Amino acid sequence: GKSFESLVAELAKAKEKAGDTPVKEKIETLNKKLQEFADPARVRAGQSLELDVLSKVKKLFGDLQEADGAPTAATETAAITIQRDAKSVVERWRAMPQEVASLNAALAAAGIEKIKAR
Repeated sequence: GKSFESLVAELAKAKEKAGDTPVKEKIETLNKKLQEFADPARVRAGQSLELDVLSKVKKLFGDLQEADGAPTAATETAAITIQRDAKSVVERWRAMPQEVASLNAALAAAGIEKIKAR
């Protein structure tokens, strides 16, 4: 989660520096994509952003540990859905460095400090 949070912070800094230049839109676009990875409720509350899928997985495992006996059909369905979501999230997350690189090219062209993705 750390690289996610540092990327969010870096984007916020870049946006401040960008002011009303055209590159600001690119920053906002990438920021929107990032927010999709986060739990919307936490984003609204301004809490520390944790990848939504991770918090769902934690909750599911919590539910499984509390339950005695076999998992219910609902729990099994949830597990399947989370696995599917997690796969698509991981794939989109892997595309992030590419997104950051193209934003950095735009920032450099605008004379704005590049963002550092850890």
